[in-house]
Amino acid sequence: MLPVLHGLYWDLRLGVRTLRSTPALGNGAKAGDPTPYAALLRVARTLTPADVVYDVGCGAGRACVVFATSGALVRGIEMSPAAAAAARRNGVSVIEGDARSADYAGATMLWFFNPFGPETLRAVLRRANALRVVYYNASDQHRAVLFEEGYAVHDSELVGDYAVLDYQRAPPVP
Repeated sequence: MLPVLHGLYWDLRLGVRTLRSTPALGNGAKAGDPTPYAALLRVARTLTPADVVYDVGCGAGRACVVFATSGALVRGIEMSPAAAAAARRNGVSVIEGDARSADYAGATMLWFFNPFGPETLRAVLRRANALRVVYYNASDQHRAVLFEEGYAVHDSELVGDYAVLDYQRAPPVP
């Protein structure tokens, strides 16, 4: 009950409606319960106005709204038209469509919460080319993909029942 009340408090404080989960759309996707605000607030404290953040599989946009409080430029990517519409109602800039073909212009960080299967994750990582990936509740398969793509855990923290894993990749050598 306490997490629900905490979520309601932050939804009211931020002027959004994000308490519902979003349905899975196939392709190895999982239904998305909203990420706890405690996890999002911890990540938001690490962002600056110089960051360009993409929430891949943004649902109703909870993470986008919280990350935007840092001054970072934040965009959601969402395949579900209903979820994208909910995110827009919450004031989120949303790219509606397949994450594998989205434009990740200037991405400094990607945020994930199990939005899809490992091969889609691999395609997104290669397309976005961001140096930082923060993943809430990554599966073993997703962790393996991140390591195979050159990301290493820079920081991790347990929030509730799940870990927030902060991955970084070394910048390419010129």
